[in-house]
Amino acid sequence: MLLLAGGGFFAFQHFHAGDTHGDEVALNDNNPAVTETTNENNLSDNTTVIGNYYVVNCQTSVTLRRTPSTTSVELAQVPLGQTVGFIEESNAEFSKVNYNGTIGYILTQYLSAQPPAQNQPPAQNQPASNNAESLSLGGLRMGDTVDKMHQVLGREDRVTPSKTASNSTNCEYRDIVVTVKGNEITGLVSYSPAVKTERNLHEGSSLNEVIAAYGRRCAVQDYDGARLYEYPYESSRGLVVMRFAIKNNVVDYISLRIVTDGNERQKILSMVKTI
Repeated sequence: MLLLAGGGFFAFQHFHAGDTHGDEVALNDNNPAVTETTNENNLSDNTTVIGNYYVVNCQTSVTLRRTPSTTSVELAQVPLGQTVGFIEESNAEFSKVNYNGTIGYILTQYLSAQPPAQNQPPAQNQPASNNAESLSLGGLRMGDTVDKMHQVLGREDRVTPSKTASNSTNCEYRDIVVTVKGNEITGLVSYSPAVKTERNLHEGSSLNEVIAAYGRRCAVQDYDGARLYEYPYESSRGLVVMRFAIKNNVVDYISLRIVTDGNERQKILSMVKTI
């Protein structure tokens, strides 16, 4: 299964103890963070179908669009399990397809050579499907409120202005730092084995465990003495990115963040590859 993933940088401080209908699962076409545009004159004229793919990893359907952009005009809804004729990959996110004679573009992460499973768990040798809404760290997700943070973690040890996110604050706990903008969580980072993802990964987990849980389709880059494995997913708030920083083949820290900057978004998606 093709899985959208990518890279990027997330700066933070290391704190020690005591110190659907529609495409993209829940993608909102009115999301101001998604502002990329595509010049139709620059698109390929190729219409030759070279294979068939199934629509997978969505709730009910995905959107077929006129151009390879999440802000482009909707041409049709393609139901879960429906086959489309694959023409070519258009960019890091979209594939050009033929659906019942209509040529358009679908997000590649929702296409697979294999049909979607019918009420069956994923095979043991394949990671389960992810979406932005399923990702969590320390029991918190992107977009959760400050009240939810307090319910899960209790009262923070201290609050400081964020040095990397505008109009945001860092709520610092012993094992995790929560970045908040307004009343919503926009970032999480932890070095502690006590803080786990929704798939039970934590500081000290092995690289093999990361790949088994989240797949081989991701962005890999070296930064600040660590090798970063990053998995991004579309959401109504922006691109949600789960990062695993690896040192000596084990997880050194984990972060989860929302990317709304267009340049950073494009950089992340351009780095996607199968490892």
